[in-house]
Amino acid sequence: MKIFGAWILACSFFWGHPHVFVDASFDLTLHKTQADIHVFWRFDEMTSMMLLMDFDKNGDGKLDEEEVRFLQQEAFNHLASLNYYTFIAHHTTTPLLITPKHFQAHTDGLHVTYSFRLTIPLDPNSSSLVVSCYDEDNLVAFFLEETVKATTSRSNTALSHTFKREDRDFYSATLLYLHWKEHQ
Repeated sequence: MKIFGAWILACSFFWGHPHVFVDASFDLTLHKTQADIHVFWRFDEMTSMMLLMDFDKNGDGKLDEEEVRFLQQEAFNHLASLNYYTFIAHHTTTPLLITPKHFQAHTDGLHVTYSFRLTIPLDPNSSSLVVSCYDEDNLVAFFLEETVKATTSRSNTALSHTFKREDRDFYSATLLYLHWKEHQ
């Protein structure tokens, strides 16, 4: 029985940690009724090499347009059931459902980077937005880069942002809080 218990503990250790590591960053533009968010995921070297082995069909170390479309179909679109690991909310904790547009993937040396765009309707009663990428199953570890580009097309509006790291059961998440204030 002790051997079985040790085996279960060992298996839970191996399944309970991330296998993919992603540096995530955001470019945000605040408009009057919506926010445009450009999301970037830069994968670790091992995951990048596996993606290239699977999707770089001509073996040139780059992803051409046809290869990107195939990668999107096979390795990105199925993330819809997980809300693309991207969680955006106003003043509530209920995340908005998102629909990515303009998916792209490219290589830069040893890394594959995904990028996609989101358009989020703004709640007229809110003056903040929470944005994050995380995996509740802890198979993908997202590291949110604190170099965010936040701009606004609104006149007389000041933007600010803060980051908060939260420990949640067996994974952690870094949340980006975007705040805005109208000036008279």
